[in-house]
Amino acid sequence: MKAIQVTHYAPTDNIKFATDVPKPAVKPKSKDVLIRILACALNPADSHLMEGRISLVMNPKEFPYTVGLDVCGVVEEVGSACQAFKKGDRVLAVLQPLVHGGLADIVESNASYAGLLAHVQIRRHLFILGGVPRSSDWQLLPCPDNRLIHMARLM
Repeated sequence: MKAIQVTHYAPTDNIKFATDVPKPAVKPKSKDVLIRILACALNPADSHLMEGRISLVMNPKEFPYTVGLDVCGVVEEVGSACQAFKKGDRVLAVLQPLVHGGLADIVESNASYAGLLAHVQIRRHLFILGGVPRSSDWQLLPCPDNRLIHMARLM
């Protein structure tokens, strides 16, 4: 699959476009969820991590790694222990700090991660939700006519 990956810590010239990244797999009897990515936003944590300016808690296990924490997409597959989501669900997610992977075709995450996934009821403009970082998701306000206000733009 395709992904944008970080090759080493640096403020610049450390990103590559890869076309041979292995597709993640759902672990048997897990609460894993595979999400087909429609949109991904880079938040400040992504930037700090790419430059090597963040705590050891978020350091990637190896290079290259796929960057991206805030995503919006469609559930492709779920583990047998996952009850909250099913194939085809539209979701907004903040990935676990040690997972990353939003700037790829598909990402794997665990549905039991606190704040990981939220069902999305809208059908239009779903890709815009990839730009709703966790730090400002309270600013996404519903309107009576099922439109959304995102950063003062009516959709």
